[in-house]
Amino acid sequence: MRDGFKIIDTDAHMMEPESLWERYMEDAYKSQAPQIGKAPGSGRRAFLIEGESFVREKGKYPMAAPGFLKTVEKSMERFGKARNAGFSAESRLDDMDAQGVDVQILFPTVTGQMLGREFRDPKLLAACCRAYNNWAADYVSTMPYRLKWAAVLPMQDVEEAIKEAHRTAQNGCVSYFVRPNPVRGRTIWSDDYLPLWNEVERIGKPITTHDLASSSVPRLETGWTRTSAAIFYPIPSRRWPQWRV
Repeated sequence: MRDGFKIIDTDAHMMEPESLWERYMEDAYKSQAPQIGKAPGSGRRAFLIEGESFVREKGKYPMAAPGFLKTVEKSMERFGKARNAGFSAESRLDDMDAQGVDVQILFPTVTGQMLGREFRDPKLLAACCRAYNNWAADYVSTMPYRLKWAAVLPMQDVEEAIKEAHRTAQNGCVSYFVRPNPVRGRTIWSDDYLPLWNEVERIGKPITTHDLASSSVPRLETGWTRTSAAIFYPIPSRRWPQWRV
C-alpha cells in the first residue's frame, strides 16, 4: 500500500533464468530447447532456438545495437540486489514492499521475445510455452496472493493455443499474454483465431497484449493507441460481450 491506496502493478516482467528450459522442458523436446549461445549475425551471447536468436540482431531496431545494450546495462544497475539474488521471487517481494506495491501481474521478458519470431516447428513452440508457464506457476507459488502470472500461448498453432489456455487456467494464470504482431500473415484478429477467442471467453480470463523490441516478425507501426484500438475495439464488443482485455 502507498499513500493509503492499494497498488497493483499490471505490467511487471519476469527475469527468466538461463536454466528455465533445461529444467522445465519436456524430455521429448529437451534436445531442441532454447539455450544460450552466440547469436548469428552479431556474435553476442543470447538465447537461441532453431539455430536463431530470439530477436533481430541486424536491421531495424536490432537487439545487438551497442547503444541499446549499454542503456540496458545501465538501467539494470539499480536492480543489483535482485540481480545478485537471481531475480528470485523473494527479491521481487522485497522490492514490492519497498515501493508499496501490493500485487504484480507478471509478464515474460525473454520468453516474450521468443514469441516474436516464426517457428518452423509450432509443436516446439508449444513445448516452450508449456515450459515457461510451468516455471511461472512455480515462481509465483512463493506468495500467490501477491504474485500473479500471465500465461503465454503458442499462437502459431490454434489448437495448441486452446489446449494451453485451458491448462494454464487450471494452473492459476490470471490472464493470457499475446503479442500484437502478425505471424505467418495472420494478425490476432484473423478469423483463424475465432475458435481460440471463443474458448477464452468461456474460460473467463482477460487477454493482455504487449509488444517487445527487436522482433523478427513485423511490428504494427501505428502507435500504441491506434494499435490497441485496431486490435480490440472491433472484436470483443460485437462477437464476445463477456471477453475482457
